Amino acid sequence: MMNDYSDVIQKYGENEPSIEYCLKVLSGEIVAGQKMTQAVKRHMNDLKKTIQDSTYQYIYKPKLVSKIIRFSSLLKDVSSGENFQLVSFQKFILSQLVGWWNIDGTVKYKYSYISMARAQGKSQVLSVYLMFQLIFAKGVSKDIGLGSIDTEHTKVLYRYMSYNFELLEKGLFSSLFKELGVEFNKQEMRVVKTSSVLNKFSAKSTPTDSRHFTTFVLDEAMLLSNRDKDWLDSVT
Repeated sequence: MMNDYSDVIQKYGENEPSIEYCLKVLSGEIVAGQKMTQAVKRHMNDLKKTIQDSTYQYIYKPKLVSKIIRFSSLLKDVSSGENFQLVSFQKFILSQLVGWWNIDGTVKYKYSYISMARAQGKSQVLSVYLMFQLIFAKGVSKDIGLGSIDTEHTKVLYRYMSYNFELLEKGLFSSLFKELGVEFNKQEMRVVKTSSVLNKFSAKSTPTDSRHFTTFVLDEAMLLSNRDKDWLDSVT
């Protein structure tokens, strides 16, 4: 199996975070479920296509993956106050969210479904992703949404981000935040320089039909019912 991906290893390196995880899953060193194993095989096969198929329409950006992982190491856990230490499967998830791009400059994956058991670091992964999108993702006028069934279910993730924005503002990113005009409160997070904003939304009380999101994270999606279909359909 490893010989099948020798060209991938040669080009991207076996220590590239997504590849390192994939190789351990494929060798049996890490036990993964069926869907995760399929995602691993898809990733490795697509990396092969970037090397072997000149007509392949997608590219992988390992430097961008490395950037978001380095950024994650600056963030802290709300409960323990310790720096995030993303494990291999969390790094793999982030690599899929930010690493794959169409050659026309748009992201490869328009929709991603992440399912984790409780206490497996979902809030960590999503807070890293959303904060990175707001501060570092290319473009201006980024309209980012965080939604759930009600306001109570957006609190945990939003609290993770608020806590870390405050730490970064007082510490390593003090000058950067002033330059970008980063502002945040209990309702929204904003980057003035790029006219970008992140807001919370609730299926029970907050309409979304006037917004056109560049990124939208729906937390605890399985809590939504058919009665919430119109609200979900309005997310564009």
